[in-house]
Amino acid sequence: MQFKLIHQGCEQTPNVKLSYFDGTIEIYMPDKPHEIFSSLVNVLLSLYFGDRGVEFLGTDSANQEVDGEAAAQPDQSYCIEGVKPVPDLAIEIVFE
Repeated sequence: MQFKLIHQGCEQTPNVKLSYFDGTIEIYMPDKPHEIFSSLVNVLLSLYFGDRGVEFLGTDSANQEVDGEAAAQPDQSYCIEGVKPVPDLAIEIVFE
């Protein structure tokens, strides 16, 4: 699939994020305010999970894909109560 080739070509480029859905590939580069807000969300969720005694693992922007149908790289993602192939929580920060 062409998306996988494009994704491989962008893997070494910092701050490039890709998504694919319904035949459309989106390539974008988050700016500094976006990254700051994403980090803040990570800190707040980590504090929340810790306060509640929830065992979690942050998987950051690990690529998530349904082969040939959709793929995305969330800003933050988390597995709760153990590692899983697909995170329990994925967060995408959107500024308009």
